[in-house]
Formats: sequence, C-alpha cells, structure tokens
Amino acid sequence: MADATGAISKIVLGIASLVLNILILKKENENQQESVATTSRPTFAPTPQPTISNSPGFKATKFAAADILLKGLDFNFDPCKDFYMFTCNKFLASNPLPSGVSRIGTYAQTQREVNTAIAIALNTTANLASNTEKIMQKVFTSCMTLPSAGKSARVLEAMVATFKGFPMLDPNWQESTLTDADFWKGIGTLELHYGMASLLQSYVSVDFQNISRNALFIEQLPLLMARDYYVKPQFIDYLDSYLNSLIDTIRQFKTDIQSTVADETIVQEATEAAQLELSLALASVPRDLLRNYEQQYNPYTLAELRSAYPSIGWDA
Repeated sequence: MADATGAISKIVLGIASLVLNILILKKENENQQESVATTSRPTFAPTPQPTISNSPGFKATKFAAADILLKGLDFNFDPCKDFYMFTCNKFLASNPLPSGVSRIGTYAQTQREVNTAIAIALNTTANLASNTEKIMQKVFTSCMTLPSAGKSARVLEAMVATFKGFPMLDPNWQESTLTDADFWKGIGTLELHYGMASLLQSYVSVDFQNISRNALFIEQLPLLMARDYYVKPQFIDYLDSYLNSLIDTIRQFKTDIQSTVADETIVQEATEAAQLELSLALASVPRDLLRNYEQQYNPYTLAELRSAYPSIGWDA
C-alpha cells in the first residue's frame, strides 16, 4: 500500500509539473503576442532611383556594349543542354584567339568599350554634371597631360643615382663603375623608396613565434607574371609578347631621353634581360610549396646572414 501511495504521489507530482509548464508556456505566448501586437514596424525611406549619366558618349556606348554581348549568343543551341555553346559559340567563331593571348571574352571586350567611352567623355566634355565626374576628369587630365619625356627623365635620374647609369641605353657605361656595395645598395633603394622588389622582397611584420617583437621577413623574388607562364611550354606565346612589349618600352624610353644607342643593342639587351628573368623564375619555388609557414620560419641574426650568404651585401 505504501508503494502504491508513493507511485501515485510521483504521478501527481509529474502531472502538476506538466500543468505548470503548460501554464508558463501559455503565459509566454500571450506576452509574445502582446509584444507583436503593440510593437509597430519601423518605417524606411524608399530607395532613391539611381542617377543615370546623360553625358555625351555614354548613351551610345551602353547600346554598343549590349550589342557585343548579344552577338555572342548562338540560339541554335539549347541553353539548358549546352550553356557554353549557347553563350560563347558565335563569339568564338567570329573572334579568333590572337597570338600571345590565352582567352578572350565578351565581358573583357565590353569593359574596354566602356573604358573607352569614359575616356572620351572625360576628355571632351566641358561641363560634367556631378562632382564625381568632375573629380574623375581632373585625375584623368593630370595623368594624360604629363609628357612621357618628363617621366622618363626622372626615371633616368633615379637610375643614374642608383646604378651609375642605365646600361641598356648608355653606350659609355662601364661595369667597373658599379661596385658590389653600390649594386646591393641600389637593390635596397628600389624597394625602400620605390616599392620595387627585384632579386629579393621583404616586409616587416610581427614575429609570429614571438609576438612581443617585429621581424624582417625576406622572400624570393617577385615575378611580373605568374610562374607558370615562365616555366610551362604552353605559355611560350606569353613570353614572346612580353619580350616584344619590353623592347617597345625601351625604344620609347630611348626616344624620350634622346639616347643614341643602336636598335640592335636594345633588342640584344632586352632579350638577355628576359632570359635572366626566365632563369630566375626557373630557380624560384612554386607558391604551392610555400604554404607551410612553420617550415619557412628560419630566423637569422644579421651576423648569421652575413656568414650564411656572404655574396649578398647586407651592410650596403
């Protein structure tokens, strides 16, 4: 009888607890409903319609850009079955891949059209509507009106001060005038004052194994193109285009500084420079092998660097 009484009391206690929980839940639901009913929704101002520029050159170009995109579509293909051929087939058929280019597309071509329209508008419109356009026009004008000869003269001055001249365009330059100390000082000057890393690149950051101090991190040289373009044979056209661009740039620089060096010398020197860059790229380590930062953490003191790598002018 005692056991039965105990069991009944436990059941009653459980029922009472359940009823109490139901009452509490009901009360909370009523409070939430009251809160929802009494709280008004915030009001927001409607989003204003975007302002469309009516400056000359923009209207015609937006239709031309849309026309480029539409000409790439091939309606002979079902986009649900072959979306690539639907979107690209006509464009690829009418736009053969130029030498030295790995891919082409309507988006890049359209962007060039838009950029050209912007340049024309900024260069020909006297009274632009918005302050944004006026600021952009001033920036554009300041970049386009500075004579290239003035830029080249300043570059030449920096080269003479740093490396005792510009060997590629100075027939009287002598290697003996540039000591090892001068060379390594020039390498440091390019990175320190011009942000141009060359044989090495470095940066200062927190020492991630001792955050109470900073460390100078030194890495391998940066490449102007992705390393694959230098080392994989399928990208040989890229290297040829790169060399041609380098030669054209040096020719323009020669004209600006009024150098008398022969054109054959420019081609030879530029080719040797590109070959050196290729050799450095081949000697570099691929990026996917440089992801283990713990493995790359090899701290040196300046004295240890002098001893381990004596060919580098650490004190220059």
